[in-house]
Amino acid sequence: GFFTQEGHTRVDRCVFIDNHAPTGNGGGLSNSGADVDVVATTFSGNSASSGGSAIFTAYGGTMTVTNSTFSGNTTSYYGSAIRNFSATALALDYVTISGNSTSSGNGALDTEQDATTTIRNSIVAGNTGGDCRITTPANVVDQGNNFFGDASCGRAGTGSPALGALASNGGPTQTMKPAPNSPVIDAAACDIDVPVDQRGIARPQGAGCDVGAVELTPLILADGFEALPD
Repeated sequence: GFFTQEGHTRVDRCVFIDNHAPTGNGGGLSNSGADVDVVATTFSGNSASSGGSAIFTAYGGTMTVTNSTFSGNTTSYYGSAIRNFSATALALDYVTISGNSTSSGNGALDTEQDATTTIRNSIVAGNTGGDCRITTPANVVDQGNNFFGDASCGRAGTGSPALGALASNGGPTQTMKPAPNSPVIDAAACDIDVPVDQRGIARPQGAGCDVGAVELTPLILADGFEALPD
């Protein structure tokens, strides 16, 4: 779908959908040594034979991903959502990685060799074939307030985040909205550098900020309110 090499690229409020790399990495976005910022973007339906179906980043540079959603991406090998490989620094903040699939069991979020990944306020859960693959545990830094579905991310798994399917929930890109009883609600530390969610909704909407790309807004009227008798 998109290739970057050297320099600095910003991807803002975009959609990467149904891109395919049948003989390599990075179906949606492939980065080789550049500095890339991904903001308020959705990756869905992408595939890559070798991995990193949504994003493949490698060979130096930095990749920051904020307020973004990865769902419905598939691969046979490493990282059905993101493959971080060889000397790249990846940072995830308020990201949702759920509903992706790898047939090899090598995780949705893959960190290999001397690549490093820092993650905070993010959901990595509900992926087929494991949530993570980490070859060097010390190279993945959990900065807190994350929700991991299973123990493959090197932390205790906490099950289902209770997210809705990828859908139009407001804003320019599709997202996965937490259910009202989701354990991710009010479970993140509010980051003054990220004052809105992927849709542009202000954080927080409750007692605290929500983990992942979507901040659940309070229900103003109960479903079916208009059907109540006079």
